[in-house]
Amino acid sequence: MPFLSTIKSIGSRIIPRRHKQPPDSQEQSLGTGKQAETSHSLPPLKTVNLPLVLPEHRFALADQGWSKITYQIPVEKDGLYSSAQTLFQASKSFFDLPTAQKHIYKTKEGSEEGWSFVEGEKEFITLRSLDNTPPELLEAARTFWEVAGDLLNDQLGRIAESLELPAEALDVYSKPCSRLSLEKTATMLRLFRYEGFEKDQPRIVAER
Repeated sequence: MPFLSTIKSIGSRIIPRRHKQPPDSQEQSLGTGKQAETSHSLPPLKTVNLPLVLPEHRFALADQGWSKITYQIPVEKDGLYSSAQTLFQASKSFFDLPTAQKHIYKTKEGSEEGWSFVEGEKEFITLRSLDNTPPELLEAARTFWEVAGDLLNDQLGRIAESLELPAEALDVYSKPCSRLSLEKTATMLRLFRYEGFEKDQPRIVAER
């Protein structure tokens, strides 16, 4: 996954530690040290086009392991944007439900899946499978998950290409997680609602 690019970048700057040598032998070892640096450096990454990642943001992906996603213009024609907006509207419908109704999906002990809240601060729901997804969120979450999953598979395939690897070297990890299904996978979708101000006064949620 993207962390491989980070490892490659970091690895190119690593030089093996050498034992200290007496002053009279330092000049003799200087040339050897330069050869060691050269032998441990890695070739640059192959340049590839990454959908929704601007050229000026690509370096961050190789250097940090993450990067910004920029929607297509006009955004109304961008599948990721439109599915995200639909999901936000669906999440509003869910969070507007009476608390007793949301309690049906309350997170169980030992699990992160379900609905939780912090009194006076926020509430959120974590989705991992279809059978525990509220009907208010079902279609919107399934659509967004699919669009985001397809984008991830495509991105990882291209990142593999930048490392001169076949696409399946990386997307083998993402493809099993790219659909919201009855079976839980190693990923999740979490939606939040934060409480705002009441009568222009902030609510205290924690004190020392």
